Amino acid sequence: MKRYAYWAGFLLLLAGCTTPPKQYVAPSIVSSLTRLPVYADLSNQQRNVQDMLIKRGLILDNQGMIAPLDTGSCGYPLVTRIKSNSLRQQALPFQYKLVSLQKQDGEYVFIPGDDEPQILAVLNQEPGSYLYDLTAINPIVLVLDWKRNFSQLRNPVLLTKPQSKLFVSSPIQSRNIFIATHNNTAQHIQYLRSKDKSRTLVLTNVDALRTCQALGQTSMIGLPLTQDTRSALTSTVALLSLLPTDADFNQVEKQRVLISRGRYLTFTGKTAILVDRCSTVNGTNNDFRCRDSADDRRRKQAQDVIIFGGQHGS
Repeated sequence: MKRYAYWAGFLLLLAGCTTPPKQYVAPSIVSSLTRLPVYADLSNQQRNVQDMLIKRGLILDNQGMIAPLDTGSCGYPLVTRIKSNSLRQQALPFQYKLVSLQKQDGEYVFIPGDDEPQILAVLNQEPGSYLYDLTAINPIVLVLDWKRNFSQLRNPVLLTKPQSKLFVSSPIQSRNIFIATHNNTAQHIQYLRSKDKSRTLVLTNVDALRTCQALGQTSMIGLPLTQDTRSALTSTVALLSLLPTDADFNQVEKQRVLISRGRYLTFTGKTAILVDRCSTVNGTNNDFRCRDSADDRRRKQAQDVIIFGGQHGS
C-alpha cells in the first residue's frame, strides 16, 4: 500500500508541474506579407484580394489601385503628371511625379489646383522622385536661371528640344535632362529620352498597370485562375481571378456589369467578348468544359471572339 501511495503522489506532482499548451495565434496579414513592396496594401480587409492578386503577379497598393508586383516588369520607369495635392501620395518605386514649374516673384514654384504653391527649393528637399517640367518656361529666361536654380538639382528635368539646344551641359547634367520625343496618343503614353540618350522614361496619363500593358508587358500578369463567371458577379476576388490579361483591372464595377453580359473591358478601353473556353485549342476538344455545347456551336457560327487562357484574340 505504501508503494501505491508513493506512485500516486508522484503522478499528482507531475500533473501539477505540467505547463498548459499555449493558445495558437493566427498570423496577421502584416506579418505574413512583410516581404511585399512598401507600396502594398497590408490591411486585413483586403487580404483575400491581395493573396489572389499576388498569384497573378499583381498587387493592391496603398492608394487602392492594382499595380504590377514586380517593379521592373514595365520595362521603363514611368512618369505621372501631378496636378493637385497628390504630391503627398507615395509614388511607386518605378514611378516619377511630373511637376510643372512656373516662375513667380523670382522663384520657381509648383502651383497645384487645390493646395498652396510649393517652392522648388522645398520640393527638392522632400523625399520623392520628381521630374520637373520646365517646358513652359521662356527659353532665354531658362538659360539665365539655369546655373542658379537647376544645375545642382538631384532630380531630373524635362525640356523641349529647342530649350535643350540653348546651352551646353556636363555629362552628369545630360543624364538628368529629358527631352520629349514622339507621342503614342492611342496608348496614352509619351517617351522621354535623356539628352545623352542613356535613359528613357514613359510619361502616362493613366494608371501604372494600364501603362505597362500598353507597353506590351501583359505577360507579367498570370493567366486567369477561374472560369466561373457567376461567382464574379458578387465576389471581387472571383472577378479579378477571372479577368483576362488584357483587361483593365482597376475598373471593377464596370467589369462586373460587362461580365454579366459576357463581356469585359480591355486596358485600351474597348469592350471584348468573354466566353467560356468551349472551343478547340491545338486540336484538343474542350467540349466537356462547356455548360452547353450546342450554345458553343452557335457562338462559333457567329464568329465571336473566344478567349483562351486569358489571351485576347489568341
